[in-house]
Amino acid sequence: IVAANVNKAKGVELISAYYHDSDIVVIGDGENDVPMIEQFHGYTVKLGSAKAKEAAKMQVNDFADLFNYLSTN
Repeated sequence: IVAANVNKAKGVELISAYYHDSDIVVIGDGENDVPMIEQFHGYTVKLGSAKAKEAAKMQVNDFADLFNYLSTN
């Protein structure tokens, strides 16, 4: 149970503002990650939920796969 309007997207937003950094990459796998994935144009894993896959701009096998992809693009 969390307070109203508090979710992972809000947490990432606060961290981004605190560090004055807009270069954020997020990855999530569940329905609770969808707002974060949508707000930050994030990624999901291939075993993620259908809603996470729908929200994500790309599916990866795991974080290492995402890191390798981002390192070369």
